[in-house]
This record gives sequence, C-alpha cells and structure tokens, in this order.
Amino acid sequence: MLLDNQRRTVDSEALASVLTCEYWTDRLLGASENVCVRNRATWLLTANNPSFSLEIARRSIRCRIDAKTDQPWKRTKFKHPDFKDWVRAHRTELVHAVLVIVQAWIAAGRPPGTASLGSFESWASVIGGVLEHAGIPGFLGNLDELYEQADVESQEWRAFTIAWWDRYGNIRVGAADLLRLAVVGEHLSDVLGEKKERAQVIALGKALAARRDCQFGDLRIHVEKNGHTKTGAYQLVQVEQIATANPKPDPPATLFDSKDEIGPSEGD
Repeated sequence: MLLDNQRRTVDSEALASVLTCEYWTDRLLGASENVCVRNRATWLLTANNPSFSLEIARRSIRCRIDAKTDQPWKRTKFKHPDFKDWVRAHRTELVHAVLVIVQAWIAAGRPPGTASLGSFESWASVIGGVLEHAGIPGFLGNLDELYEQADVESQEWRAFTIAWWDRYGNIRVGAADLLRLAVVGEHLSDVLGEKKERAQVIALGKALAARRDCQFGDLRIHVEKNGHTKTGAYQLVQVEQIATANPKPDPPATLFDSKDEIGPSEGD
C-alpha cells in the first residue's frame, strides 16, 4: 500500500489503527455489510521531509534518501543506470543472497536482535537478529532522529511544557492562564487557531484533557476536573517527583520467623 508524495502532516486514526492491527473490520464499499480481513499489507509512504502526528511517528521507520541536489532526476553515472531491468536480470542472485543471510541466522540458533520497537517487538527481534548476525549495524538506529524531526506535535508540546514549567513550576493553573502563556510564546498554534479567546480557552482545555498523564521529556501533565463547574486545573509534575511521591511499598511480612527453614516464595 503506497501513499505517494504526501505534502500534509500525516495524522489519521484509521491509518494508525491499521498499521498495528492483525485484522481489519470495516463496511464493504457499496454494500450494507461489514467484512473482516487479515491485515497482511506492507504500508509505504514517500514525502519530502514529512511530518507525522505522534501516533503515526511511533509506528514508522524511516529510509532517508538525500541526493544532495535540487534536481535529482537529472543525475547520471549510476552504477546500474536502468536499475529495474538490472534487478529483473539478477533476481535469482539477489534472492539467493537474502536466503543465505537468513539461513545463516537460523543455523546460528536465531539469536534475537537487541533493538526493539513497541507494537512490533517480534518483527524487530527477527529482522534485527538477521542483520546483526550478518554484521550489518544500524537497525532502528535513526528512531530518535525521526521522532525529533518528524513529530511536530510532540515538539510543540515539549516546548510548551518547558515554558509552562519555567513560568508556573508545579503550581495548579487554569486553561486561561496557560492560554496567555501559549499566545505570548506562540505555542500550539494548531490547537488555538484563529478563534476568539473564549473558544481558545475551551480548545486548549480539551487538548490538555486529551493529554492527561502524557509525558514530554521529564514533565507529565496532570489534570483535575471540577465536577460542579466542569472546569479543569492543570499541573506539571516531574518524573522524579512522581517516583518520590510513590515509593515502592515494603515487601509483605512473611508468616515465618527468621529461624524457620521455610521462607516466602520468589513471587512474594
């Protein structure tokens, strides 16, 4: 499935879902019935310096091609000028080479790869293991760079939460206070838009509620709702403070004295 030459920010709940689900259920086009099909597709997207929402970015890996020219279609002096014809002519050799690499990994006991990717753990373990055993480094090594450059949404929220922390620390504040901070610092323009102030306060409150307990850097957003006024109070908490405020409880006391030979099991 190829999404070619994307120009807008890639943000789709349906796409995020289909990238991770094993089966896809939807209404059959032109009929009043639902179908459930096995999701066996490989999803590809091409774009120039694409931007993704957080949900799409975390489901993506990047293969970056930099021709270092403003007109890459004019390039010459390729090792294989007609690449498609060359691949067709050498298909047997290429498939054989791939199968040898995979078989060598199987013969070595299928050692798992060291890199991991949430929701794709099995795939990362297999592909990473094959490549590492073949001596090919760098598998998933550009994920942090991808998130930093492509995930515009998280960048905006990270900058906003830093400004929020610098201004208010861990003090509880309202959406109106944070709106003034966002406007002055030119943060979250996509959330606020060109609405009037009251509408911007509501939009910001909804955006904050949607990111309840979300973490940006070492800052986590805490939301408290007032059931009577239906207003919210918002607070930033550092991860270190959360760990300090919620220490691990002491292990439960055993029913046996220290002199007894029988002690608690490993699971206690």
